[in-house]
Amino acid sequence: MSSLPPRRDLPDLQTRRNHLMSEIGAPPRKRSRRLLFGGLLAGTAVAVAGGVAATVLVASPGDPVRSPSVRPSAVPLQLISATEVLERASRAASDEPELAPKPDHYLYFESKIHEAKGRGTFYRKTWFAVDAKRAGLLRTTDKSFSDQPQPGHPGWGEIWLCNGFPQKVDVNNPPDDDPGCRSDSKYRSDLPTTPDAMYRWLYDNSQGDNPPDVQAFDTVGSAIRESYVPPKARAALFAAASRIPGVTVTRDVTDLAGRKGVAVGQSWHGTRQELIFDAVTYRFLGERTIIDYETSFDPPGGETNPAVPVPWTPPAKMKARFKHGEVTYESTELRVALVPKVGQEP
Repeated sequence: MSSLPPRRDLPDLQTRRNHLMSEIGAPPRKRSRRLLFGGLLAGTAVAVAGGVAATVLVASPGDPVRSPSVRPSAVPLQLISATEVLERASRAASDEPELAPKPDHYLYFESKIHEAKGRGTFYRKTWFAVDAKRAGLLRTTDKSFSDQPQPGHPGWGEIWLCNGFPQKVDVNNPPDDDPGCRSDSKYRSDLPTTPDAMYRWLYDNSQGDNPPDVQAFDTVGSAIRESYVPPKARAALFAAASRIPGVTVTRDVTDLAGRKGVAVGQSWHGTRQELIFDAVTYRFLGERTIIDYETSFDPPGGETNPAVPVPWTPPAKMKARFKHGEVTYESTELRVALVPKVGQEP
């Protein structure tokens, strides 16, 4: 097999940040976030296809509250802190039913994406083998994949994913016999299940040169992005995130699917990274990146010194190109499912 082509399915956050900074003529700063996809689960339904039950977790506009233990807050939303939002998200995650995937099943993720000053708005559907031993599949309206049309579906491209890279092969003939073409592992059974252990894991496993607290919050998004995290680990993840310093709340958020939410996030170097939750059930909805000139800070002494921060001053070219509060990237999770075959939609 020839060497893999450059990764084209989704740029990571390092690439996106570098592109953003190059657009404004400022030196790029390294970010280690991966792109904003995937994550956690919403309500539950069951579909049967090919003789195998496909467990489907759907989050769509107008969905009712699905967990009887989750109730609208008696406390006005404007009085709820970021810590409280994440604690409620932790409880909501712990109430979700757990999938029991078999090794020969596929995890299915469906998202709606918006990339400002880039690829615009598009849909993304992916399949990843639970055992990570077979090729994955990407189906998308992203025009970057217009050279790989899906037969019978105008505007959709389709391509195999080999270890996270797109591989231009016949979609009717999966490269299962090729050891160099396998799914990324998306079933996160390796994560801690208690808040204390998860908090340590976030700081120990954060890779990048951001200040530790910023990097740890980035890692929360990386862990759930287009991945299946079982309920106990998801609950621990949000509980641990509630302890990370510098996280604040944004109210009255609407995601790309039109769902009302509340967001928690961190601001640093002119951008704010947020996790979005349903404003009533506190289930995870998605992520977004926003230009933030007013509350961004820089640690004195450089990126490796997390001492008391000082205000960060944006470059003039950045302020000329991007407005404060502009959403530069957003990912909304629409559906997570377990299906028996690659390419099968629930």
